[in-house]
Amino acid sequence: MDTAVIILAGGAALRMQQPKMLLPFGDKRLLDILLDETWKLPSSVTYLVTGCHHQLIEEQIAGNVKLVYNAQWPDGMASSIKKGLETVLLQQPEAKYLIIAVSDQPFLNVTLLQQLISEQKATGKGIVAAVYNDTKGTPVLFTEKYFDILPGLTGDMGAKTILKAFSDDVATVPFPEGAMDIDTPEDYQTVLSAYLASKC
Repeated sequence: MDTAVIILAGGAALRMQQPKMLLPFGDKRLLDILLDETWKLPSSVTYLVTGCHHQLIEEQIAGNVKLVYNAQWPDGMASSIKKGLETVLLQQPEAKYLIIAVSDQPFLNVTLLQQLISEQKATGKGIVAAVYNDTKGTPVLFTEKYFDILPGLTGDMGAKTILKAFSDDVATVPFPEGAMDIDTPEDYQTVLSAYLASKC
């Protein structure tokens, strides 16, 4: 298995007042949609990094996913990335690609994940990021040359600081739907409507 996919689901989601990844999307929950897609990626293992809502997610999740609890989740997204990578290196030392995804992008699919890998192979770049609204973001792929750099992240900025620091080593793939994320109940209704419409 040369690819590890980390889904970050550690935050408190204060503005939603409930775990975003367990919100219903049609006949599934958002997290189920993401897991269904990551499981389709060949030669990969999926890790779900939890935090604030760990117990609730643990009670409701099922399937072929490695659940990783980040006790330092209040420190921000960087702590979940580091905990996820630490687990990957212990359990999947043969991994050459690390894909970091977040738990509030229902339009993420296996085709996009495969495009990240294909773009890396085509360009030789060490980082391949999704791009939307002129912003490079998640999901984002890192080759193993960055496995020693990612643990240096701090706070809630995620991996964007690395993308900026190594901008010459970044390739991109388009993901316009990535601009739609969920921070508030209003966001949820907007994204849910768009998602359901895309399935008609």
